[in-house]
Amino acid sequence: MKKIESITPVHHYGGKLIIGDAAEIINKIKQSLGGDDPFIVPNSIEFINEIQNLKKLDTFKFFCMPHSGGAWHQLFYTIGEKNIQDGFFIDTASANFRIEPWLPKKFYTQSHSKELFENVKNSINNSKPVAEFDCPSKKILLCEARGEIAFYGEEGKISIDYKNKSTNDIIKELDQYCFEPKIKFSNFSSKTKDFTFDFYIGDVTSEKYEVYKIELQNKKLKDFANYYAKYYLDEKDLYKKNYLDKKQKNILNKWREEQLESLNLSHLIEKDSFNKGTADIEKYEYYTNDHGFVMGYYFKKKIK
Repeated sequence: MKKIESITPVHHYGGKLIIGDAAEIINKIKQSLGGDDPFIVPNSIEFINEIQNLKKLDTFKFFCMPHSGGAWHQLFYTIGEKNIQDGFFIDTASANFRIEPWLPKKFYTQSHSKELFENVKNSINNSKPVAEFDCPSKKILLCEARGEIAFYGEEGKISIDYKNKSTNDIIKELDQYCFEPKIKFSNFSSKTKDFTFDFYIGDVTSEKYEVYKIELQNKKLKDFANYYAKYYLDEKDLYKKNYLDKKQKNILNKWREEQLESLNLSHLIEKDSFNKGTADIEKYEYYTNDHGFVMGYYFKKKIK
């Protein structure tokens, strides 16, 4: 691993983001047609292979990422000897903070690449793999974990014939949508029409990978917050209180009162709670309290 390069944001509308062997994910979808969600544990609300909950080293063909609900993730490739891709990194922490594909100019700077590279490299050197990834198709697919790959053209949802098309033909179709589309797309919170953010399919150079949890090496709230504020959100003063205007407060107060009264919990209504203001640092504090300083997960090409 000599350098790291940003590839694309990936969006999902709900549930969790899944990343794995393209053929395996498509096969799971094909096998589940007309039945239960293929990526949720039966009779449960838990997703299969939730990467943050893995208890022992084992081999998997796909993983569900930690964040629940609609979100944006960022995919990176790493480049090694002879300028050949030798791994990939999915930033999962940013899914908790960003609300659109746009990123500030600082995200694309050498200083960001260097800082991220050092955190990935040092995390690998100071830890052991949490899992192994088997990718026999040598193609990775990132999309929402559900019974279909959800993405949209200008005319509405795009349908894939999972029932009648072979897995290889579906992979070729997704390749075309991803890299040589003949249609215009509709993307959430973006005017981009020339390509979709709702899934990504790409070639990798190995069938075997080790999966590492990547953490910010300087484990301090201020440093973690500064990284995401600087490179993902362009936030300046993290400790400044932000207040809602009168119209926004009235809308939220009315919504909250209706919700609590419908549950016979009107006694819990707290007057003027929206006047307290919030600072940007608070969301990073909530995240680190729950997840520590985890930035994401790196898939390192396994040496034979």
